[in-house]
Amino acid sequence: MTVIRAAVIGLGQSGFFLDLDPARKEIWSHSKAIAEHEKTNLVAVVDEDRTKKSLIDEYHSLQKSIYFENIDEMLLTAKPEFVSVCSPTPTHLEMIKKIASCSSVRYVFCEKPVGISPEETNAIISICNEREIILSSNYMRRWDSKYRYIKGVIEKKKYGNLLAVNANGATALMTSASHLIDLMIYFSGSIEEVSGSKQINYVRRVHGIDDYGANAFFRFKNGATGHLKASSKSPEYYMFEIDLQFELGRIEVKDDGNEIIESEFKKVGSNSGSDYMSLVKNERKIQNNQRLLDAISDITDCKFPCKPISNGDNALEVQKIIQGIMKSSDMKGAFEKIG
Repeated sequence: MTVIRAAVIGLGQSGFFLDLDPARKEIWSHSKAIAEHEKTNLVAVVDEDRTKKSLIDEYHSLQKSIYFENIDEMLLTAKPEFVSVCSPTPTHLEMIKKIASCSSVRYVFCEKPVGISPEETNAIISICNEREIILSSNYMRRWDSKYRYIKGVIEKKKYGNLLAVNANGATALMTSASHLIDLMIYFSGSIEEVSGSKQINYVRRVHGIDDYGANAFFRFKNGATGHLKASSKSPEYYMFEIDLQFELGRIEVKDDGNEIIESEFKKVGSNSGSDYMSLVKNERKIQNNQRLLDAISDITDCKFPCKPISNGDNALEVQKIIQGIMKSSDMKGAFEKIG
């Protein structure tokens, strides 16, 4: 088996620090996923903050030569084939321009948001397409066995057609709540129009950019409807729940998939009347997977123009939806078409 030379740019939360939290049972950071995957060899990390060097050397037992303070030297010396971009979003476009100019690079795994705007994300997609680079965006739940199981239930129409998708999350659309929006379109398809109202009593600031929470209503192209509650007084008040309602049943996702309840209409007797059917619950246990390891497998198995499960297209759609929510909020909640 050929081992792929990989690099991580940015040793912040998603690049490194998330896996230092003992409460996290699965792999969350790019550096750990790459270091542990059988197909990749972590040959370089890039961060201008040298205080992180000793930490990552110790954690991954890395050779001293793989640490770089700038991307240009890393690309010239390490010649990576796979690059994870975990630097702040405002740096992504210029970073990926440099990465794409390196002839060895075949895969880019970019943290979300891919760009600071739909226009910038579209530019990054074009750059990667021109160089025939596989671009993936880290909406990691698309590789999660729990959410893939639900996707299968929807596609097989186990409970008939999906009628509504309602999601509850914490504040900040571009960072935290974007994962909920991505799952909503993963389950129900493209959103046709949106009505929203942004949160104004608290605004999270991320890398110098205001990241608003919001309350929004969606109309999907397939006729389903959706509601997103993405507001809280602090990111610490964390919630990640999805309620999917079907013609013949319901699936409830609690605590970010730690609890999944399937319900089906059955004739079991109802206090509302003998002619009614009631929802009968069946708690579903689904084995956890290492979703970031599966992400790397999916990405590296792709040959251009093949696309991974999470790619530039869904990342762009999420940003267009968020832009639509903001425009709708400025227009006092009028429905905004998603182009």
